[in-house]
Amino acid sequence: MLARLTLAALLAGSPSVAWHATPLVAQRSGPARARIDIPYQRFVLPNGLTLIVHEDHKAPIVAVNVWYHVGSKNERPGRTGFAHLFEHLMYNGSENYDKDFFGPLEQAGATDMNGTTSEDRTNYFQNVPTNALDLALWMESDRMGHLTGAISQPKLDEQRGVVQNEKRQGENEPYGKVWDFLTPKLYPGHHPYSWTVIGSMEDLDAAKLEDVKDWFRTYYGAANAVVVIAGDIDAKTARQKVEHYFGDIPAGPPVARQEAWIAKRTGSQRGIMQDRVPQARIYKVWNIPGWGTAEADYLNLVSDLLSQGKSSRLFKRLVYDDQTATDVAAYVQLREMGGLFVIQATARPGVQLSQVENAVDQELARLLDAGPTAIELRRIKTQYRAGFIRGIERIGGFGGKSDVLAQGEVFAGRPDFYQVRLSRVEQATSAQLTRTARQWLSDGVYNLEVHPYPEFQTASAAADRSKLPAAGRSVETKFPNLERATLSNGLKVVLAPRPSIPQVRLDLLLDAGFAADQSTIPGTASLALAMMDEGTTQRNALQISDQLAQVGANLLTGSRLDISSVSLEALKENLDASLAIYADVVLHPSFPRADFERLKKQRLAQIQQEKADPVGLALRVFPGLLYGAGHAYSNPWTGSGTQESTARITREDLVRFHQTWFKPNHATMVVVGATTMAEIKPRLERLFAEWQPGQVPEKSIATVNQPKGTTVYLMDRPGSLQSVIIAGHVAPPKSNPKEVAIQTMNGVLGSDFSSRVNMNLREDKHWAYGAYTFFRDARGQRPFVAYAPVQTDKTKEAVVELNKELRGIIKDRPIEPAELARAQAALTLTLPGSWETMAALSGAIVDIVSFGLDDRYYDTFAERVRAQTIQSLTEVAREVVRPDQLVWVIVGDRSKIEPGIRELQLGEIRLIDSDGKPVT
Repeated sequence: MLARLTLAALLAGSPSVAWHATPLVAQRSGPARARIDIPYQRFVLPNGLTLIVHEDHKAPIVAVNVWYHVGSKNERPGRTGFAHLFEHLMYNGSENYDKDFFGPLEQAGATDMNGTTSEDRTNYFQNVPTNALDLALWMESDRMGHLTGAISQPKLDEQRGVVQNEKRQGENEPYGKVWDFLTPKLYPGHHPYSWTVIGSMEDLDAAKLEDVKDWFRTYYGAANAVVVIAGDIDAKTARQKVEHYFGDIPAGPPVARQEAWIAKRTGSQRGIMQDRVPQARIYKVWNIPGWGTAEADYLNLVSDLLSQGKSSRLFKRLVYDDQTATDVAAYVQLREMGGLFVIQATARPGVQLSQVENAVDQELARLLDAGPTAIELRRIKTQYRAGFIRGIERIGGFGGKSDVLAQGEVFAGRPDFYQVRLSRVEQATSAQLTRTARQWLSDGVYNLEVHPYPEFQTASAAADRSKLPAAGRSVETKFPNLERATLSNGLKVVLAPRPSIPQVRLDLLLDAGFAADQSTIPGTASLALAMMDEGTTQRNALQISDQLAQVGANLLTGSRLDISSVSLEALKENLDASLAIYADVVLHPSFPRADFERLKKQRLAQIQQEKADPVGLALRVFPGLLYGAGHAYSNPWTGSGTQESTARITREDLVRFHQTWFKPNHATMVVVGATTMAEIKPRLERLFAEWQPGQVPEKSIATVNQPKGTTVYLMDRPGSLQSVIIAGHVAPPKSNPKEVAIQTMNGVLGSDFSSRVNMNLREDKHWAYGAYTFFRDARGQRPFVAYAPVQTDKTKEAVVELNKELRGIIKDRPIEPAELARAQAALTLTLPGSWETMAALSGAIVDIVSFGLDDRYYDTFAERVRAQTIQSLTEVAREVVRPDQLVWVIVGDRSKIEPGIRELQLGEIRLIDSDGKPVT
């Protein structure tokens, strides 16, 4: 399909997404809705390899996305997990480059680098600067054509351990064992979907070297693969390069494929399980037709109708009206041979799960009886279209253009199959959705109840067993030019024009954030922003949600340490209608009392969920231990506050927060997208004309002294499959003269996949799925954090290794030239892809505004990174990394890990509970 050049594409500098003003049937009055095209050219090489090329010249980057038509469905019982295990092995070197796959590409500036496995396909993708395309194609073709000689027993053992830790990490999360339980119940035992993608521990242990090599020979031939190249390249050049690198790779043997096998069930089945979760949850699952069928697309719309948005059937009934659930979701999992339709709902504490399930059944029955209304149908169609548009702003990654084209080619034999699905959605009728829902959701449901595991206790005193008793008792680019203006009320406007897709994003930044809770009740800033879209003086929560959905807009609110924000993503064609809702939310929130009580209950449930998650549990207490009580940054990590503080918050506190901190002369509006200052400023001036300036309180962000020694805080989580290790201390603010050196140093230490900490604990020891160090940016002293979730029986050893790496970076293990070069490359060469989407570009501008950076900060960023030396990084490491003044928080099964931790004699050990209070 040839690209049709349009005005929008010309403005963007390339035919990246052709969006044509095309009248649609039954279109409401207003701007014509755009027709979306992803132009491409398709080639098949003599060896059977399929190549798809899409041109997008908005940034000097190219996405390389390789799909192999093989997944877990190609396995057999007793050999499950092979597809996913092999995905990991593909990153461990090939015959002609027998080293870690990430290294050369990281040094070349690759971003969005990943590989994933599903039931039906395995894919590998990365975005690279245009001048690094040959490197990416060489690497991908080398592992496609030259891998078996590089697969060794040590590599198999290493990646087996990594995958098993990935499985442990998933199962260690709340509700993490649900799909292990559900999957074999949904299909017959011999069905290819009757086991999970990650497989079983026993099958992973049983994987043999020759079995793995046979898997490669069978499924990784050129004729079983699709290569999509999207970005800053023309089709002729792309084809020449792919023929050069992939042309000599054998086609591979024929691959047999199972056609559609839905395995629809009849009747109703039920399972019950317990997990260490604070709330009960119900799952209801039906087997449905697979990806690409009209029924699947209609059922996808039905799922959106049920749970997407506050006015959706299930959310309104369960969360908003009855307030019996804290969350509810309906969604489809669409696979090649058949799919699943899932409804899940989490009961509010104190509510019987049966009451929630009855409400779900009633709403579903009501939908099957009468079908969707015209308003509902229009809303879900607009939401579907808006989501698709936002996804294809990116050339790579999940849902990006290369992903969309590859999916269509692999599963439907045509890259533009997305047009069929878009057309189905646009033309879908209420009768079609109702008929399809009745056919597939009236029978054959599997119900799974997940209940909290009770808190049991053992006796404090054991029996005396010494004698019988007597009778008795767990690539560089230029940062966009920013335009600035100030409204008459003092509101600052920062604009970055970006016409790549017909959307405008606005982020209103307010000088509040979690730090503002210092002068009020902890958790107020977070809860106040969460309440912003729950009602205004002109609209209630459901009207806000429904009106936003009707125009395809997203409204987001939130807070972080130093700022609070209200954000809008609006389609250009509906900008004025979207802005009207946005301004109403910003200026006139009414904080309805009933909705306040509902969200307050949800916040209490959220805090319980944070405490149920081992990482969330550690991060809740970490800031308070680091900064001390009363400090502006001492709130729990998410800003949610505590159960005690949340209970004290009143509606009037939220009203007062809005009145105090929402002042235009202390705020900035960041605008990114398909607009100009001449277009957007008058609109903002008109919409915010009544917003009066004023003063806000001064936040006192005190300087914290480093501790005199090391303290270890141990939190008991009985039965935990992993231990979560967090260690850190305060570090200089984001805006400091040595920030570039700090970032580069951390690239060596722990911020990247190939950094020391992760290579040690994951790749060398395979004790963890991932381990990193990072800084949480702030205006004041910020946290420096080392993070490692590890298998329980290696907790002591992991602490030793983490401590060794922190000491090594400052003295014991000098930085090597290759490490410096890799860290510099990671920071500089990834810049071209860093601002691909409007959200990403807006995030960079938000940092500029929040931390007082120069508008042209990124123009010299790469130069300053490249100017760093081993000496400059070593010096800054000695200033910033303090291994003798760490605060350690370790969450795990105390009975298994405490003796080993005490043997290390790191410092004083204190036992604390989930609120950070001492345990006696």
